[in-house]
Amino acid sequence: MKKSITILMLLLTLSCFAANEVHIPYAVSNNLYFRVFNAAGQVWNTSGTPAFENWADGNVTDYDVALVGTGGSFYVGTFPNLSDGNYSVIAYLRAGGAPAVADGVISGATMIWKDGSETTLASLLLDFGMPTSQAGRTLR
Repeated sequence: MKKSITILMLLLTLSCFAANEVHIPYAVSNNLYFRVFNAAGQVWNTSGTPAFENWADGNVTDYDVALVGTGGSFYVGTFPNLSDGNYSVIAYLRAGGAPAVADGVISGATMIWKDGSETTLASLLLDFGMPTSQAGRTLR
């Protein structure tokens, strides 16, 4: 029983995120950012009333979310608080003074977002609903 509680506490700790959900390893002293795309291929517009929209080159400076270097070739950024779903997160190397259409892609990944945080292996295991007994016997 004590072992089960310890494992459950570890899983709950691993599944909690408050910020900096996006992690990118990249050479130090660069200016990086990311964009978020939904399943329909629309991009997240961060300005005004944030919302997904079809890509428009004229709005390219409204699509970026900053990545901040923490040292040791590691950058972090905060994923927007979106509704539950699967999102593409694409990281870019900013070549000029502002995000541009021609900025190079350096990384891409899928973010599975649920209940205001990234879904992890730990939370998937908890959602699985593993039984505590079978046919009247306690599982150990």
